[in-house]
Amino acid sequence: MSFADYLLVWSSLHGDAKPSKAVRGWLRIGFALSALVLKVSANVITIFGGFFAVFVLVYFYKFNDHFIAVSLGVLFLAMVDSLDGIVAVRKGKTSHWGAYLDSIVDRIVDVCFAMLLYLGGAPFVACLIAACLTLVHEYMRARATGLGNHDVGAITAGEKPTRVAIVILFFLACALFNGYARELCSIASYVWLITSAIGITQLYLVFKKAFAEH
Repeated sequence: MSFADYLLVWSSLHGDAKPSKAVRGWLRIGFALSALVLKVSANVITIFGGFFAVFVLVYFYKFNDHFIAVSLGVLFLAMVDSLDGIVAVRKGKTSHWGAYLDSIVDRIVDVCFAMLLYLGGAPFVACLIAACLTLVHEYMRARATGLGNHDVGAITAGEKPTRVAIVILFFLACALFNGYARELCSIASYVWLITSAIGITQLYLVFKKAFAEH
């Protein structure tokens, strides 16, 4: 399978969404790396990602000044998250179970991200609200799909790449300005909260219009 062929399948699996240049570049890297793990089951990669997210959380709990290590861990986790889908497509073994499992692990990862920020010094309430808004954001799209709307609705401000970028960039900033780690993690939690709220609003408007037409 060529990368162009993979992009066509990726688009069909994401409601015919067209990947941006940044997403395309990320997928190209994942596509190249997937050749190294084609013999591994996509579901095993998915489950490994969930356990690795918990490992990063426990690691930061024990070594809460290792911001660069956590940033690299989250970056690796993001790549693992891409690899399971790419491997499934390249092996022609996409399945409802795989998609279901991936969604569950994604939510575990989201909770781990919120807890990482909390351990870094962000307010518990802000982290809790950010995580809850993210769960609502993802549920809105899942529920719309369950009701027969297979369009992604909109690529919102609160998508998973946004959350990954927030954690990585702010933890790198914590490493550079260690004395302000608590403040930086707090800002990160509020940025996440706001982008998730914007994302929910975007999905609400799109799906309201879509269902009004049926």
